[in-house]
Amino acid sequence: MNRELNIKLTIVLISFLCFGGLIIYSLIYISDDFAKNSVTPKILYASRGDIYSCNYQLMSTSPIMYNIGIDPVFAKQKNKNFEAKLEALSTYLDEAGFQDQNKFLQNIKKCINRDQRYLLIKRQASIYEKKEIKKFPILNKGKNYGYVEEIIKTKRFKPNNILASKVLGRVDSYEKDNMYLQFGEKQKPKGGLEFTYDFLLRGQDGYFLQKKLKNNVSKPLPSIYTIPPKHGKDIVTTIDLKIQELAHNSLIYQLNYFDARFGTIIIMEVETGHIKAMVNLGKLNSSTFKEDWNYGVYGNPLFNNFKKMEPGSTFKLASYMAYFEDGGTPYDTINTMNGVFNVPNTKKKIIDSEKNLGVISFSEAFATSSNVGIARLILKKYQKNPNQFLNHIKTFGLAKKSNIDLNREPNPYISNPKNTGWSEISLPWMSYGYGLNLTPLQILVFYNAVANNGIRVSPKLVTHYIDEGDTIPLIRNFISDEKICSTETLKKAHYILRYAITEGTGKKLNDLKTSVSGKTGTTVTNYHSKESKNKTYQSSFVGFFPSEKPKYSCVVLIDNPSPEKGYYGSDVALPVFKRIVEGLTYLDTIKINSSVFSDYSFNQSINSGDKKL
Repeated sequence: MNRELNIKLTIVLISFLCFGGLIIYSLIYISDDFAKNSVTPKILYASRGDIYSCNYQLMSTSPIMYNIGIDPVFAKQKNKNFEAKLEALSTYLDEAGFQDQNKFLQNIKKCINRDQRYLLIKRQASIYEKKEIKKFPILNKGKNYGYVEEIIKTKRFKPNNILASKVLGRVDSYEKDNMYLQFGEKQKPKGGLEFTYDFLLRGQDGYFLQKKLKNNVSKPLPSIYTIPPKHGKDIVTTIDLKIQELAHNSLIYQLNYFDARFGTIIIMEVETGHIKAMVNLGKLNSSTFKEDWNYGVYGNPLFNNFKKMEPGSTFKLASYMAYFEDGGTPYDTINTMNGVFNVPNTKKKIIDSEKNLGVISFSEAFATSSNVGIARLILKKYQKNPNQFLNHIKTFGLAKKSNIDLNREPNPYISNPKNTGWSEISLPWMSYGYGLNLTPLQILVFYNAVANNGIRVSPKLVTHYIDEGDTIPLIRNFISDEKICSTETLKKAHYILRYAITEGTGKKLNDLKTSVSGKTGTTVTNYHSKESKNKTYQSSFVGFFPSEKPKYSCVVLIDNPSPEKGYYGSDVALPVFKRIVEGLTYLDTIKINSSVFSDYSFNQSINSGDKKL
């Protein structure tokens, strides 16, 4: 037994010494070659992961290409019946359109006579062309019989052109004319999902060592010196390309008609927060509309930093809901002062577009978008304690980010009495959406929470990633367990949002087959201008549908429409929303369900003890 054990140990020791000696010899050999500059590293590029729509349609990709060639000298040494196989190879290449048969045979002979170790067969071959070529004689036996390939990493490519371009982001110099990366050139993500999910998409490059031979030909060293690349993972988004195209076409038509500066549309699934479409079109640096800035998420790029955008009348819903939380009802009344209100202790006037409304209910004030009505309400209710109003705004979630999975979302700005700019005008001014900054997405998330039975859901753009064929969910904390308001307030909010459509500024939506709830907005963006003729506007609409059991919420905002053609939200933004509802109803076959609010009745008499202000 001891003798057998000694023999085994001796064999192991000898094997170890031989293997170690081989490694030492190889290192000396390679080091010597390195010293002579005859061994160089070569990158094995990792392919960047693809980005897909929710239906697995390709949205962003970096296709791998190949330069395919043959080592004629090596192929002749390794292949029996070389001449016959070469004749067959030339025939296949000619029939496939890759090489002229006679010219290819002439070049092969020249290479062999001159001891040249490489002849190009196909430059920038796709993976499908590569598979076809590798079936041909000689080449089908692989690298050990003369087949040579070089991987070319291409720059990022978007098959759907500008659709959702700003959501996707870009990589490196994607927009340059040359689509092929130079050797060693890095791809750097610039914004959008490419940046946020770069940790999944980018992969990790590998390398191999190659030894220089004569005639500038290099030979790969054995595979023990090779580190294979780790390819990037694909990601699956929430974007539906049919809905994206519908929204894109609806918006660009309206932008062109009103000669506007920019516009955005965001469509979200109410319950899940999945963004089904996000369109951002502007002409910041061109005469035509392009996806040049993510207006929906980042606001207005024409202002410094992140990015001033006052919501205007779409914010009124929050003001009314604050009042409802403190016991008010849609049937309480307010005197609109014939459309002109001199704010006490200031020289400021608040003016309605619609005069002579007189004493009206709050549901009517909301439906007609009376600035005087909401300003007088909030001033009377909260002038002595503005923080009570502001605390409601915070509870509604309007003081925090949407938590979308895109980097660099700006914080909302909500003014308060501690700010140096706070004055007697601040509270009434805020009540109808001025003196605060909220992006279109942040407003949409608030409306979506109202549609979603009061549950605030963070918007989501990516749901899964794909790793070696497995689709794996991406888990994030998107859903809050707490409601933004009471159930009673929620029901009142639904009532006035529907009333604004049936009886107010949203009447143009009444002929839809699907019931809609929402609010128009018209914001003066340069209200400090002394000349009224120089005023510029933003027109918006935010809503959800079907009203009874909401499936989608949507915001539309158009900046600086031509005043000669129109600037009110009902004229500029609302028609876009209407086209989207019509299109989605057709695409999705939305079924209107029975109302979840049918147990709450607003058929109360104004004379039955409701509050009057």
